[in-house]
Amino acid sequence: MTRQFFLTHSPINATFTKNSSDFVVNEIPLYPFSGEGEHLVLHVRKKDMTTWDMLQYLSEVSGCKVRDFGYAGLKDKEGMTTQYISLHKSFEAKLANFSHEKIKILEKTYHNNKIRHRTLKRQPLFCTS
Repeated sequence: MTRQFFLTHSPINATFTKNSSDFVVNEIPLYPFSGEGEHLVLHVRKKDMTTWDMLQYLSEVSGCKVRDFGYAGLKDKEGMTTQYISLHKSFEAKLANFSHEKIKILEKTYHNNKIRHRTLKRQPLFCTS
């Protein structure tokens, strides 16, 4: 069988790399957070860092144990990712002046439940530079 090409345009050359300029993952909640409750929900952006590394750093700053954070899943290390994490609201004051070169808290709210695995969805977006 002979291959037939129906498009006559020249080939499109593309290079895909896995880095924070080209690989972006955004978590999207399956439902809106209530805005009240005992859990502080942080929408965070991290760059070139694992979820575990981010949680470890936030644990050191806040005093909240890593096991007590809620998160929907582990995000890619190599890339720019946003995700939601939760912790008890009693740790909120310790995060008031939070600063890190690879982590930014985008917004915060509250919810009645801790974030659990798979309660949020992931939407990969590929960008070209």
